[in-house]
Amino acid sequence: MTKSRRKQIQPNQSVSSSTSPLSTDPVIDIFKLSPFQWLSYALLSMVAVVACVWFFYPFLSERHYRDGFQYDSMGLFQMAVYEFSKAVEYTPWETQYLMALAKSYESIAGQTNLGIPERLDALSKAESIYYNCIDLDRYSPWQYNRLAAVWSARAALLPPDEAKIYLEKASGAIRQAAVLDSKNPLFQLNYAHHLHVNNRLDEALLVYLKAIEMDPNMMEARYNLADLYRRQGRVDLTLQQYEYILERQPDFNNLRVGLADTYSRMGRVDDAIRVMEDELKSRPDFSEGIQFLIILYSNQQNWKRVSELYFNLIVLNPGSTVFFQPFVAAVRRAGRVDQARSQLTRMVQSNPNPDLLELLRLL
Repeated sequence: MTKSRRKQIQPNQSVSSSTSPLSTDPVIDIFKLSPFQWLSYALLSMVAVVACVWFFYPFLSERHYRDGFQYDSMGLFQMAVYEFSKAVEYTPWETQYLMALAKSYESIAGQTNLGIPERLDALSKAESIYYNCIDLDRYSPWQYNRLAAVWSARAALLPPDEAKIYLEKASGAIRQAAVLDSKNPLFQLNYAHHLHVNNRLDEALLVYLKAIEMDPNMMEARYNLADLYRRQGRVDLTLQQYEYILERQPDFNNLRVGLADTYSRMGRVDDAIRVMEDELKSRPDFSEGIQFLIILYSNQQNWKRVSELYFNLIVLNPGSTVFFQPFVAAVRRAGRVDQARSQLTRMVQSNPNPDLLELLRLL
């Protein structure tokens, strides 16, 4: 016999069905529930199911958003619209998904193979979505900025009288974005550029300076400011901005073209030539730059270099004879007719090109 004590059940004792040897909690008898209790449990169950479903909605939205982003990057805008629409359907309060959907509609509107009505319809849908975004977040400048882009695009597709209305609306939206985020240099730059292209130069100047004060290394603002100074004939200030950019971001697009033009206006032709020659090293097919250099070298009567540059233009424009006569004139002025004939003869022997044959005949 063990020494452990056990509680014995007496013969006259019965075990209650409402208790468990492991728990003292009462067992709910569903057959004894009142109608009110049944209703309460049903409502709680429905709430639990809805909560579970809503819990997964953000994940579904993100999945559709990612698919839409991939389609948009591939230029499949209709498919992107479908995916972004599904993302918005699951989480209609997310402005990120709404704006992605609106931008896809903007991309559809930018397809020139579509008719004007289809493009205007896409812009109308984008406009409606941006208004929805503004209702959700009235103080975000991004929606106003995008609305301005939509209205500008619409203006480009409409007759002048109607276009004027939308251009005015775009102007107001751009200004509103700059006001809402007055500490953000990007919105100040956008507003300044808008003023700039509409020839409101004095106003644009002040906003450009404000943007540069916020971010001294905003090179696009400085580049545009330099162009504004150039229009005003203030070449010293133009040069100041270009040289600032050259020192910090020498590969800025078309910087050397503006810088060379400024040097030329100041009579610093050698500096202009040096800058443009540097530009052609990285862009040997830059026809406008070659023609600018031809003007500079012609002013110095460097006909040898002028003839070389004209020949480059001939090579870059096969089938065109527009540069033949200037090339021949430059070769004659340089006293290099024999050298040019010899060079062209060798080229024709290895490649009997009709253009080269015509050029050789003219020499």
